[in-house]
Amino acid sequence: MLAGYEYVCDLQMLWEYHLEVYEELQDQAVDAVVKLYTGMLEYHAQVVCFLHSGGLRRQLEGTTKKQDWTRLREGIAKAHQLCRRYLEPSDTKKAMERYEAERQIMLDMVVYQSQILDAINPYAAT
Repeated sequence: MLAGYEYVCDLQMLWEYHLEVYEELQDQAVDAVVKLYTGMLEYHAQVVCFLHSGGLRRQLEGTTKKQDWTRLREGIAKAHQLCRRYLEPSDTKKAMERYEAERQIMLDMVVYQSQILDAINPYAAT
């Protein structure tokens, strides 16, 4: 579930960059992007509902609904591939470069935050 959630978040970020490049999309591309975003939104909603449910219920559903997470993720991956057909290779490269740069900034922020917490932690005990 969480690996799928990370995948969906990454795709959402990537498509944000793609859509900034394309001010107008063909009608077919719009339909494909709507399906992609619908799938991503459904996945986010399912994760929120799952995590919000009680512990025992969550454990029971986690063992019986494992296939649903895979099915949702596969549907999103198919929609992503369909959407990519409407993109120019040069625009895809630009979006990927921007995505990777933004992702690296976020990863660096996590490291910096961890270092700050480690530096502050000894003083918090006193």
